[in-house]
Amino acid sequence: MGRERLERLHHACVAVIGTGLLGGQLALHFAMLQIRTLLVDPGRVDPANLGNQLLPAAELGEAKVRVRADQMKALNPSSPVRMIPARIEEVGLGVLAGCDLLLTGLDSAASRLAVNRIAARLGIDWIDAAVDGSGARSYGTVTWLRPHRDDLACFGCRFGPDELAAAAREARREPCASWRDPGLPDTPPTLMASPFGAVVAGHQAGWAVQALLGEGQEHLGQQLQISGGPGGPRLRRVALARRDTCVFPHRRLEALRRVDCRRVGELVAVAREELGAEPEALVFPERPLALGLACGACGATSPLVKRCEAVGDAEVRCGCPAPGGMGPVEVGNRLDASRLRALASQPWSALGIPAEDLVVAESRGRRRHYLLPAAGADPISEDAREETT
Repeated sequence: MGRERLERLHHACVAVIGTGLLGGQLALHFAMLQIRTLLVDPGRVDPANLGNQLLPAAELGEAKVRVRADQMKALNPSSPVRMIPARIEEVGLGVLAGCDLLLTGLDSAASRLAVNRIAARLGIDWIDAAVDGSGARSYGTVTWLRPHRDDLACFGCRFGPDELAAAAREARREPCASWRDPGLPDTPPTLMASPFGAVVAGHQAGWAVQALLGEGQEHLGQQLQISGGPGGPRLRRVALARRDTCVFPHRRLEALRRVDCRRVGELVAVAREELGAEPEALVFPERPLALGLACGACGATSPLVKRCEAVGDAEVRCGCPAPGGMGPVEVGNRLDASRLRALASQPWSALGIPAEDLVVAESRGRRRHYLLPAAGADPISEDAREETT
């Protein structure tokens, strides 16, 4: 590859979201190329993973991101890697803001739609890979997307209203799941054999290297379709169509500013100075909040304000004997001026907001986009291997 191109890769940073059959092999390639890598996966090594994911049987029950990080370090002790054992939906936007490229090998359309939003907001390319996990055929795809560009298709362009509704249902165990528990269903194990997974992951890794080197732009907005079987391998590349009625905005956010504001009131003060007026609201995109709780049986109330999925069992427990506990008085993603005053002394963790998440301040039609501080060390530092929850 040459010294100059390798040096460029050594200074690049990627996020591998999903570290199973596809993402796990990507991580090993990136270790040997010494590309700074962020591993995102909530899973643990399961017996069903041992047949095709290149995971050691001795690591059963261990977090996948830790096992993959150890594999990367065994291949190349100088390989910089950070572990995030969490669903991508639970990761703050700022965690990925330092990445040059996102790479996915996920099980669900719902999670891919979440990545589509992140990539668009940050103005980052992402390359998705998928295989038919049913075992019915040897088929896989690699797709290079730039969702912030208005003239190219994003992942969401393939979804009409019915498909989006189906994706939303896919992300829950039951159609009427609890307001505070997304209840992601357990996906069946992937039945694709590891050799074909290696073929798909190899094409994804090749496109990733080209993207990081500023090459291969002819693949942008394209999907590579890979078929195997008795007739031999077949490759087909198709251009993805931009849907004029796509519900996703094909643009990146205005400049995001990191702030060292660890409490609500501190961010309000910064926003007041920059907006030239008292913020009318703070908005948490894609983060529904329970705005107060109430018991439908006895009328008891709680002033709790917290991200719905972060509300715990003890917080909804009511003293009356009626089953079910308390529910939200209101659900929304905006905190108005009166609530901001009441919550001024609260840290973001009390509201269940992830570290480095996006917060938007609004006043008189103007907006400022802020990234909250990290929980620990700076993201993707050269020697960062801390586990972040």
